[in-house]
Amino acid sequence: MRDDVTPEGAAFADLLRSARREAGFLQDDVIQRSGISRSTYLRWEAGDGARPDLKYVRKVCIVLGINPRRAAIALGLVTAAELDLAPDESEYDPIVVEINRVLADASVPEAARAALRHTLEAAMNLWRTAVTMPEPHEPRGADLTRRRAARG
Repeated sequence: MRDDVTPEGAAFADLLRSARREAGFLQDDVIQRSGISRSTYLRWEAGDGARPDLKYVRKVCIVLGINPRRAAIALGLVTAAELDLAPDESEYDPIVVEINRVLADASVPEAARAALRHTLEAAMNLWRTAVTMPEPHEPRGADLTRRRAARG
């Protein structure tokens, strides 16, 4: 990291770069669509997010499909807890995201969603049982002597 890059500037730069790449845009695409100056956007992606003009931050967020609250968090203006903001989907395992989308999709028949919920509940119960069981261990010492005597 450059000496003049703050943690907030680096977080904002990471947010911009990842959203831009996910959208399939070049830097010039974002600059043209948002109407901000080339030097400003390049500075932001380089990690220089010092005192950004928030109206331009909002324009870039709209172009990149970024929730502006995520930009505010990256810039250190607020925390996720202060906004009561749920974690970004990218923070979840992809299978969790897919399951959530299926369960929320009204075009998926209710019977299919109910079957998925039932399967997930069964899997969760199985997992709860597995994690509360004591760890198996190899017999040794007195345990092994008792087993030999019982067979003998």
